Amino acid sequence: MEESATSAQANSSSSTVWWLLGAAALVLGGSYWILRDKSYQSNPSRDYESAAKMLGERDRYGHSPYTTTDRVKRILAVLNSSDASERMWAIEELKNFSSNHEDVIAGRFLEMVRDPSPMVRSLIAEQESTPDDALEELSRDTDPKIREAVARNEVTPLEVMQSLASDAEPSVRVVVASNETTPKLVLATLSEDPVREVRLAVTQNPKTETRVLSQMVQYERDPQIKRAAELSWKARVKEIKKPRGMW
Repeated sequence: MEESATSAQANSSSSTVWWLLGAAALVLGGSYWILRDKSYQSNPSRDYESAAKMLGERDRYGHSPYTTTDRVKRILAVLNSSDASERMWAIEELKNFSSNHEDVIAGRFLEMVRDPSPMVRSLIAEQESTPDDALEELSRDTDPKIREAVARNEVTPLEVMQSLASDAEPSVRVVVASNETTPKLVLATLSEDPVREVRLAVTQNPKTETRVLSQMVQYERDPQIKRAAELSWKARVKEIKKPRGMW
């Protein structure tokens, strides 16, 4: 009797222990997933693969199962990657969301103007969503390719374009002379630039005033530039004289 009672008590104790262990495992397991979910929500994109996979997912109707905000958060997180190519991927992807998340994207781009990769800085300098403050700082970058990218951007502030028009690197001034958003007064100044490639670019810019082209035809010493200015001037005059309604 005593042995039977002792055995029953042992079995009961054993069952209790196993029940407690199972309950503990269940609680710990649930806690793990809860904490994991919270971590996931606070950092929705941990790497490039996660973001790329998310952007590629579609339901049977071709729609993304994620909200735009969720997708933007994941892409923005990739900007923290140590891989420059992944950061460049994220910058390119953000083009698709700039209209509705302009402030957030602009803020991140402003933080990245001193990115260690010149390719990343150059890509930021080309974006229309890059804020004026960032473009101004990038226009002083030591790498001329970054300054060229700023000069190529059609949303670069006029005062920045004016500053780049006197850049020590001729290639930067060529890009300024080629940009159709460059102020006409700046183009007039560049028409007398000592570097022929800069003056040639001025003749090809459709925003260069007719009077500037006319002066280049008269006073330009380089025959190739003189001829280019003449052709542009004639085309411009022909366009002005074209009767209304004609294409």
